[in-house]
Amino acid sequence: MDLLPILQQHLSRYPAMTAQDCVKLLYQAVLGPAHLGRMGTPPPDYIINEMKKAPKRNLPLTESIGNGLCRLNLDSIHNHLRGETIHALFLATAEEHQGTLDELKEQLTLWKNNSIFSEEETTAELLKLEESNYAPVSHSQPYHSAYDPHYRLISERFIKYLPLLERIDQRLMLGEKTLLAIDGRCASGKTTLAALLSRIYACSVIHIDDFFLPFERKTQERLAEPGGNLDRERFYEEIILAYRNSQDLIYGQYDCSCGAITRQESIPQQPVIIVEGSYCLHPLMQDAYDIKVFSTCSSELQSQRILHRNGEQMHHRFLNEWIPMEEQYFSHFSIPQICDFIVSTD
Repeated sequence: MDLLPILQQHLSRYPAMTAQDCVKLLYQAVLGPAHLGRMGTPPPDYIINEMKKAPKRNLPLTESIGNGLCRLNLDSIHNHLRGETIHALFLATAEEHQGTLDELKEQLTLWKNNSIFSEEETTAELLKLEESNYAPVSHSQPYHSAYDPHYRLISERFIKYLPLLERIDQRLMLGEKTLLAIDGRCASGKTTLAALLSRIYACSVIHIDDFFLPFERKTQERLAEPGGNLDRERFYEEIILAYRNSQDLIYGQYDCSCGAITRQESIPQQPVIIVEGSYCLHPLMQDAYDIKVFSTCSSELQSQRILHRNGEQMHHRFLNEWIPMEEQYFSHFSIPQICDFIVSTD
């Protein structure tokens, strides 16, 4: 990991940067939102109030600081994202980003040996950081005066989801509830995206795997239909109709290993409910969703992920049985074309 090219980009973009600001950028890039461990987690209201104070400027929405992290500029949000959503992305980043003090020291040494600042300035900043026991670093006063920064650190992997989050947030700000579907290719990240959205919005996720067709209904004729492997009739009755009637969603969870519904699940009406899994955008259900997402990846990456996740024997079944069924369904019903968002995880 070499953060010096990123640091040079920021020095060119923000010429008022001091040695202290360089240390801050390296600190953030390596340790991420490390101050949460020392200062506690600020409430969402803190971000909401800061967003209100932030001047509305045409800064880039995100600016990379290297190591898979970026600064999300609150100045550029323009009320398109809720403070609660940004706060959740910030916390998710803090949980998944695992930098070490040794890595930080390595980057600081590289910077010291290549710094554009005087040896006196550079040494003074490093000594100050060491004496603070590597406490979180603030921006310098010259940087604050010149740029008045307002941002939060988030993982760069979240950037591709920001347009989707904006659409959800706009509906929430209008008081509209949202039933969101995530269809797409197996191993393309549907479950991962659903889990992230569930965390951000504190909402429930319905997995389409709970609605696979029972063995006794898997006739040759049914399985020949695009999407025929889904018990769409039960899904429509237990989920779609209940959602439209503002009732609790009470449904059975089908277990393929024993060929039976083994438990009942109950989900109360919520501002956001997510349905994830292949075939969830079958035409019988399409019109019920407020937002439709198609998750995809290259066939090469899909194959690698399945082999790693499911092993060689199941990998063979995916390639020769289940993936062709999915692709037939996607093509026959033009699933990517009817979606509001296409998310690639390549």
